Amino acid sequence: METIYKKKTSPDMDREFEAAAVFGKVKIGTEHFFWRKNLRWYYVPAERVTQVYRQIQQVTSHTSCCETDFSIHRLILLSKEGEELSVLVGDSMYRHEPERMMEEIARLHPQIIQLAPQR
Repeated sequence: METIYKKKTSPDMDREFEAAAVFGKVKIGTEHFFWRKNLRWYYVPAERVTQVYRQIQQVTSHTSCCETDFSIHRLILLSKEGEELSVLVGDSMYRHEPERMMEEIARLHPQIIQLAPQR
């Protein structure tokens, strides 16, 4: 379902990528969802996505001095073909990004069904 995004292969996609709204490691474009994984950007056409939801995973980190809790936020994309793609948005630093990201998806892609967040 995912494809590596390469700059300068499509001028239209390059313009969309540059203009897309940024939410942590995810960019929401008018026709595509973009996200960063390791050192590459990937994308999926929005027309292939039928449903989206947020996933929040609580993580406890143990260090030599203390124990810290933080959250990992993911965007889950479900395709027409039944494929599921989990995209990392970010950690607790991006705690406000998922709500704004879902609002942007609803604004740009009202045909995509938004499901309730899952923990």
